[in-house]
Amino acid sequence: MKKYMILFCAFVFVIGCSPNVTYLPTEHVQGIVTLDGVPLDDALVTFIPVNTDGIAASGYSNTEGIYQLTAVGGEPQKGAVTGDYIVTVNKIKIKMVKTPSPYPGEEPTETAEQTPILHKNYLNAKTSPLKVTVIKGKNKIDLPLTKNGSQY
Repeated sequence: MKKYMILFCAFVFVIGCSPNVTYLPTEHVQGIVTLDGVPLDDALVTFIPVNTDGIAASGYSNTEGIYQLTAVGGEPQKGAVTGDYIVTVNKIKIKMVKTPSPYPGEEPTETAEQTPILHKNYLNAKTSPLKVTVIKGKNKIDLPLTKNGSQY
């Protein structure tokens, strides 16, 4: 009986001392992604911190091109930590392609062929011309992209 009481006390101690979930302080970040002036839907927008101690944030654009960020480790749909960021934007076109089976009598298989539709400059933090700063309060950061991948 004494052994069970010790286990029970240890269990209560561990449960009582477990850390509460805490979120990093984030600021609201929202904007519109456009490609040559036309709203871009289903694009993945990622804010990558310039400082190595920062936290990335990302979100997808809706049919009107509006995106809203969520920080990694931050409260959902609440934005990004204040600081400087390099922005990447990625959108792919998916086409299902039938591949014949190498085995006689088997059905062909379908595979997804993915093609990026944005200029390669926007896909990588090292080449992205998009640099922004998130400040305290509400941030409206529009991202007007061009087909040639130049800075807006």
